[in-house]
Amino acid sequence: LFGATGLALLAGGATSSGGNCWPAWVSTTAYNGGAQVSRSGQNYQAAYWTQGDDPATHNGPAGSGQPWIPKGACGSGPTATPIRTATTGPTPTNLPPGSVNFNAAPYVMPLENTPPDIASVMSATGIKAFTIAFVLANGSSCSPAWDGTDPISSDTQVAAYINTIRANGGDVVPSVGGYGGTKLGQVCGSGSATYSAYNQMVSKYNLKAIDFDIEEPEIENAAAVANELYAAKQFVAQGLNVSVTMPVTTSGLNYFAMCSVNNSGAVLSWAQANGFTPTSWNIMPFDGGFGPNMGTATVNVAEVFHGQLKTCFGWDDATAYAHSGLSLMNGRSDSGEYTYTADFTTILNYVKSHGMKRLTFWSVNRDRSCVPIYGSTDPGTKGDCSSVTQNPWDFTKIIASFR
Repeated sequence: LFGATGLALLAGGATSSGGNCWPAWVSTTAYNGGAQVSRSGQNYQAAYWTQGDDPATHNGPAGSGQPWIPKGACGSGPTATPIRTATTGPTPTNLPPGSVNFNAAPYVMPLENTPPDIASVMSATGIKAFTIAFVLANGSSCSPAWDGTDPISSDTQVAAYINTIRANGGDVVPSVGGYGGTKLGQVCGSGSATYSAYNQMVSKYNLKAIDFDIEEPEIENAAAVANELYAAKQFVAQGLNVSVTMPVTTSGLNYFAMCSVNNSGAVLSWAQANGFTPTSWNIMPFDGGFGPNMGTATVNVAEVFHGQLKTCFGWDDATAYAHSGLSLMNGRSDSGEYTYTADFTTILNYVKSHGMKRLTFWSVNRDRSCVPIYGSTDPGTKGDCSSVTQNPWDFTKIIASFR
């Protein structure tokens, strides 16, 4: 969708014993992962974002959890100067006519919350892609299942739903995780085991995209987060469109998601330390004390999140926007926030004008009036209607215009 030019930090000096010393460490400088400094005759490379951690006392081998990795003694020769070299991302382009935009794929539950006639939704809105929710662990086993109960190995119901979408010119992005339930990252014994479990799903449905929705309780479990992100990294290497979706409050990402020298197990900390970059990092700006104007509130937290990405990965503005996205909630949220179609239009204009990668929402099941179902405009938050005045699929039509 949107191209970007990033910056890679390349070393100008040697790492072996006796090589040139890199620039001297400065206690007040914030260093991103990969930064190279010297301290007391030793060279060090940052494992992740760090500030104020003396390399002489906070160092260890890669994977030790320490912010600095020793790179050998350095001599008194000329100080090496880091060189910033441009790395070019995908060329900006519009999607070819009729192609599937995996980055504009609203969530839909094919087994719960009165699943809509998906072919009718596609015909009425022009939407081509859907994020199918949710894949969890089958009980306590390292095996994938829809909603934790329908094993993917024997699934026919969701497969039929996917086939209908594809028969109408679309495709799907299965979402793994979500709020609640047992996630595969929690029960699989390693990252490779987690990847193998998800790969069963990728192979069965011949997938081109996957969404990792990392929420409670998994997000507070560093080992589970590492398992999920290890799997996600493998799918990036395979060429899949991989999105990682996280909750936020008005302050942006929380402690378990944001880059932090005090929490190497946080989502962005792990990614920064392990060189993982998904197609998009996404936030869910709802159920976090937002409003009353959800259009403005969403834009505000998107800017906070933008700053968090820049700080963590050392990206410029364009690169950070091109790797970020928003996952909205239409109508009444669980906490009573109200997002209307006018808010969606405000957010759409912001996302387009800033070159952001992904825009989606929860959910198509809810994209219809509550009146025919419950007899009132606002019966509270429901899984199969929005609790605001609307025509069927109004929110989906707005997302369909994101190219």
